[in-house]
Amino acid sequence: MNFFLVELFSFLLIPWYLYCTAWIGRELFALSGMTFWEFVQKGEGRVPTATSSRHSRSRRNRAVLSVLMETSRDQEETLRLFKRYCYSTLPAFLAFLPSLIPGLWGNWWISLGWNVILFLAGLVIKAQGKGYREKHRLDPLQEEELEARQRRQNKAFLTKKSLVVYGLVGLFFLGMFVVIATGGGQVFKMNGSIQWEAPPTSPLSVAPDFHDVHTVVTEAGFETANIPTTYWMYDEKKLQNVVSGLKGEAAFEFYEYTDDETVDLVYNQICSDISPLLTSLAREEWSKPLAYGGEKFMLIQDGVTYYVLYWGNTVVYAHAPEGSEEITDLLVKLRYIDP
Repeated sequence: MNFFLVELFSFLLIPWYLYCTAWIGRELFALSGMTFWEFVQKGEGRVPTATSSRHSRSRRNRAVLSVLMETSRDQEETLRLFKRYCYSTLPAFLAFLPSLIPGLWGNWWISLGWNVILFLAGLVIKAQGKGYREKHRLDPLQEEELEARQRRQNKAFLTKKSLVVYGLVGLFFLGMFVVIATGGGQVFKMNGSIQWEAPPTSPLSVAPDFHDVHTVVTEAGFETANIPTTYWMYDEKKLQNVVSGLKGEAAFEFYEYTDDETVDLVYNQICSDISPLLTSLAREEWSKPLAYGGEKFMLIQDGVTYYVLYWGNTVVYAHAPEGSEEITDLLVKLRYIDP
């Protein structure tokens, strides 16, 4: 019975975190001068539907950020808040972690302690919202207008049909809770003993690091000494290593970051920078998934081919004259693309 109540606590942390982080979403919409429903309408057909793959999640995040950026009165603050929202909602899905780790299933006191920590973390996030609004006050007239539009649109959009959809989503999460609470975490038990084996990782499926890239770029005849980089300023605090090479009119830049989420946002920023006239939907047509995860964006304009790629915790930006194979050869050697 104790463990069932703990699992119920874990399940309730999901709506709890949605409640605690709601202020971040409101501030994002306020920065862009939109209500939630206006954002939904503007993003229709541009933001991909949710799927389970990391590639699709990254693409969806970039599309959402692109919509917010278009009308933002402070793009730097919008980017910072969006990253904060991504990180702040993550703990809600860590609530069931003890149930899925071999050796912790059945230890209800460990799960309870973990959930209490997550609950208190949600309180901290909620409290930060009040402090944020005090430091970033909107114009009173603008705030009143946004709230009035939101109230009118809530009446228009919260129909019986939408409530049915929300109910189905709630049933999905309820089903997930029932599976876990009735012993779903014990799937890791085999023949009376707990076994855990991590799937083997092929060296080819891991993105190249700083040393690999520097070696390949140098051997390809690129000059790497004292070559400036173009996008070092994006999330500089999380930038670990850089390789920059120049060979004739071909330029290659490699950025290695501390985490994947930063990579997604930097990739989106560079794509927007080199194609400011393209909408996020148009950019999708120039983008292709990579073999081991990540994505490649390639654009030809004014006789120059531009490349932007991300894989793991790395981002590549490069350009060369149209028809040149210099950059393509490098990307093949570094396993970003297939021969």
